Amino acid sequence: MRVLVVTEQFPPVVFGGMAQHAWHMAHHLGRRHTVRVLVPLRYRAQWRDVPFHVRRSLAIGFPAVDALSTWQQARAFKPHVIHVCNAALPYRLLSRSYPTVVRVVGNDLLHPWCGYRLPLRLLLYNLPAQGIRARAMRLETRIRTAKAVARLQQVDAVVANSDWTREQLIAHGVPERLIHLVVGGLDTALFQPPADKARARQEIGLSEGESLLLTAGNLVPDKNMDTALRGM
Repeated sequence: MRVLVVTEQFPPVVFGGMAQHAWHMAHHLGRRHTVRVLVPLRYRAQWRDVPFHVRRSLAIGFPAVDALSTWQQARAFKPHVIHVCNAALPYRLLSRSYPTVVRVVGNDLLHPWCGYRLPLRLLLYNLPAQGIRARAMRLETRIRTAKAVARLQQVDAVVANSDWTREQLIAHGVPERLIHLVVGGLDTALFQPPADKARARQEIGLSEGESLLLTAGNLVPDKNMDTALRGM
């Protein structure tokens, strides 16, 4: 089977959760199928010794250009299915010709950072009055979300990574029949509960009565790690 993966984030250029998901999915599918991955033009990484092929073709921020280039890649590759890794990337032109699946994680729906943008977006983000700028940005975000939803309504399946994401998709108008809940997996050979929990606590310097909080994510402001620390 030929699988075309379209992603705005991909290692080693980006190491976030969405990038890691796209990377591991391409690896696992590439062991049994022919996989081609479309990434942004600005990526200059080299992908060697991997079971998939990478094409630089996405001009993120220019939907018409992305739609055309992705359509050209699909016509040449003739995929049996297209897997899109971002709510703002699917195109109706593709979904009419190829089975298309889109994975949504939440923030790519509510705050799309690629896809549809107003022509005066840069002007809106530089308005002098903070209140006016904030209102303009909220309006522009709602317009981009509505555009992403319109695209999602045209695809064959939408994969939600959590119950919360699924609820958001339904609330914004994506048909429930299209939505499939698939929580992200992990490598059980790497991540396993310790056989001796008491010894594991000793190894990291924790006594029997001490509490332990584990949270995972990039150390960037929007992850709100400080909230977890204050709560602890």
